[in-house]
Amino acid sequence: MRVADALNATLVERRVAAGGVDVYHPTYYHTLLARRPRPPAVVLTVHDMIHELFDQVPDRERLCALKRRAVDRADVVVVPSMSTRGDLQRLIGVPDDRIVVIPHGSNFTGDEPGDGSVEFPDRFVLFVGSRWSYKNFRRFFEAMARIMADDPELHLVCAGGGGFTKEELGLFAKAGLAERVHARPGHDRALAAAYRRASVFVFPSLYEGFGMPVLEAMAFGCPVVASRVSSLPEVGGDAALYFDPLDLEDIAGTVSAVLRSDDLRARLSAEGRRRASRFSWDAAVRAHADLYRTIGG
Repeated sequence: MRVADALNATLVERRVAAGGVDVYHPTYYHTLLARRPRPPAVVLTVHDMIHELFDQVPDRERLCALKRRAVDRADVVVVPSMSTRGDLQRLIGVPDDRIVVIPHGSNFTGDEPGDGSVEFPDRFVLFVGSRWSYKNFRRFFEAMARIMADDPELHLVCAGGGGFTKEELGLFAKAGLAERVHARPGHDRALAAAYRRASVFVFPSLYEGFGMPVLEAMAFGCPVVASRVSSLPEVGGDAALYFDPLDLEDIAGTVSAVLRSDDLRARLSAEGRRRASRFSWDAAVRAHADLYRTIGG
């Protein structure tokens, strides 16, 4: 990757030096212009501040340094949420007038077909994505174990994030739930099937720069329960229920409340669909195009 990054940076430098480039928007922090001719103007996207906030993430020190250097060289920094804007100001000190908030859209409309070959239990709670430390999976599972002890027909499905580790399998076995926790693929058709079939989608993360799975679940009318932290209430609005991700009782109580009430699930499903329709990639494209015209003029 480092060789590829260096080669890409060299090619970008040559292309910019040839002229005719008004705006340069790198896709990550690696490919930076060593020299800053005018033009181009430089736009940088910062999706989140995970590496600055959490110790147990891969390649933390190097990526924090790359991000800071990239932010310093950018004319404008695009972020997907007001929450990330605040984090960027607080942790790196970027002035407000150099930050533009452009929310993400969803890859799903809710009409996409599911993968019929992926099997699911009759009743299950859905967890999507990686299970790294800041994703809070272990504490979430401990809360789920309490719920599942009282509801023998309920299962837990983890979509994406790879197969379970030995430690995770041991955790499930110790709780007596080894046969009721399942790993499933995370490709789009499998996710479409999972969101459509789940009783509730739970997002217990300790931090998200945006929280794409919240929109994905809502697009399919899957009731959403999420952490009351960072960008998640901003994205979910009144169409989701929230809990303190550090409080087992709050996690278990909030998820249980949704599972027990058909009316609540129906309300969250309908409101979620409406909420998801307010976010689109078309809107994000238009906002970026307007930004490019403004700074590239």
